[in-house]
Amino acid sequence: APIVFVAETAVKAGGFSLKVTAQYLLLGQILKILVIIVVCFYAAFKVFIALFTTYFKLFGNVILAPFQMLMGAIPGNTNQITNWFKSVVANCLIPTAIFVVINASAVISANIFDPSKFNFFSNGGVLWPDIIISFRSIIIIAGYLFAANMPKIINGALGVGANKSLMGAGDDMKQSMKKLPVVGGMFN
Repeated sequence: APIVFVAETAVKAGGFSLKVTAQYLLLGQILKILVIIVVCFYAAFKVFIALFTTYFKLFGNVILAPFQMLMGAIPGNTNQITNWFKSVVANCLIPTAIFVVINASAVISANIFDPSKFNFFSNGGVLWPDIIISFRSIIIIAGYLFAANMPKIINGALGVGANKSLMGAGDDMKQSMKKLPVVGGMFN
């Protein structure tokens, strides 16, 4: 009877232990998936904001074109027309560049059949195990985050600068927002 009792207790404890372990593994998998989903939504939202602001900048360029051409017709202000053309070209290139970067990362990710065959820094195998997150997912997420920075890259390459008066107004608003008690710390 004591041996049966010990065996039953061991089986019950082992079953309970397996049940708890399975629950924690499942919880870990759910948390991992949630973190990956949040990162993916963040990257996609950044791309959306980049495309949205580019669209409105291009829309503003078209509406303000006659006034900028008029200002550029004044002797000594020919840089107004040049800046307008640079801004239009940059705002037309940004959606195309975002499309190319996202699709290039998707193609690279799709063509990785076996990441374990890669050789990173003379170290055989991958940088992290596939259990954490797949290498293909990292490439896609990195492509989205890089694509979200394309407006800065293209504007910098073409020398398109922000309007100084708008930057001053933004700085004034930032200073006034810092004075708010609860949310002011976000504007540092």
